[in-house]
Amino acid sequence: MSCKKAAKQGYLVGMNNEELERRKTISFLQAEGIEPLPRQLALGELPKGTRVKLWAVLYDAIKRHSMKSSPIMAETLRRAALKWWVEEAHQMADEFSRNSQWIADRWKRFFREDTPYYDPLNLVQFLLRNFDDRALPMLVARVLEEERAAYRVVGGRTIMPMASPEEGAAVMQALEVTTNSGIGGARQHLLDAAAHLSSGKFAESVRESISAVEAVAFASTGEKTFAKAIGVMDGRRPMNGAFKIAINRLYDYTSQEPGIRHAKQQESTAYVSEREALFMLPVCAAFITYVLAE
Repeated sequence: MSCKKAAKQGYLVGMNNEELERRKTISFLQAEGIEPLPRQLALGELPKGTRVKLWAVLYDAIKRHSMKSSPIMAETLRRAALKWWVEEAHQMADEFSRNSQWIADRWKRFFREDTPYYDPLNLVQFLLRNFDDRALPMLVARVLEEERAAYRVVGGRTIMPMASPEEGAAVMQALEVTTNSGIGGARQHLLDAAAHLSSGKFAESVRESISAVEAVAFASTGEKTFAKAIGVMDGRRPMNGAFKIAINRLYDYTSQEPGIRHAKQQESTAYVSEREALFMLPVCAAFITYVLAE
């Protein structure tokens, strides 16, 4: 057997199967903790893939609203484009062109990777409000949902963030305190929860979020059940009764909802919405900071 083959086999034998399974479901950057926040909490960002898909939707709309026999804009597109040219670009009306490729070239610039995230979203929202294309709101909403973007279409005409800056900050702070406290398992659970949220695996995200809380509770108290761990923490630093009940209820929810805590047996029956997973991650992160930042 060659040295190279032996080394490879030795690596495979020694590989942690649990770590391999974990990495199969997330990207390399997420597995390495380089992308710590889920896309839904990454305010102020618009990934290249999302920009490209939004532009594809808009460019298709431009083509639909152009004359069949010439590159001239149809009236619905002309009105919206002229309004943007004057009111948003602050340019002279007599310098406007009705050529559809002319306006496509000017709008395309906003979707390039080197432009701020707000440029393409600002243009898209303007068009949702001023461009009479019935399909556009649905198509834009679909792209933002499929891309798990931090911004979504609300009411067909307005683009709003999915979460607040404080929720993203809560996750980052929890990652910092788990690192400083040496509780690597909890930190990894948080990273995995974020990665699953980005990839649309919401039940898995909730499971990892509560597992991070569980890891911190056990590590900080030495107990092996969550109820006993909460009791020890309450004894050290008395918790508000309602707060204590809320934490236990969250833990109970993940235990009782099929397919979350026992994913291997019941994954096909699990239903967790994106909003539930997005709620659980920062809440669990905030509790971890509460426990460790003493």
